[in-house]
Amino acid sequence: LAERCESCNHLALIDLSDNIIVEKDAAVHVGELLADSPLHTLVLQRIGFGADQVQWFIEGGATETEVLNRLLLNNNPLGDDGLTTISESMIISLQELHVSGCGVTG
Repeated sequence: LAERCESCNHLALIDLSDNIIVEKDAAVHVGELLADSPLHTLVLQRIGFGADQVQWFIEGGATETEVLNRLLLNNNPLGDDGLTTISESMIISLQELHVSGCGVTG
């Protein structure tokens, strides 16, 4: 997906909701997709993203984006650890972070 979207320099939103992305390689590839893309909105609802997947997503280069301002992660098992990782790593560019139904307690 990352390779196919490389030439889509006008693409502003990708919605990968309801696609289970729990393997390390898949989560890393989603991070790579963000690293060099013009995406403003990434929708990753109900994909099985937990704390491990968030870490792999970050390792893939997700924090290299300077244009992403909306990240929708609703209904994933992020928990407090996953939210902390996102907050510490991606807060610079994000204006909206949606985490309802993610098991966040604090």
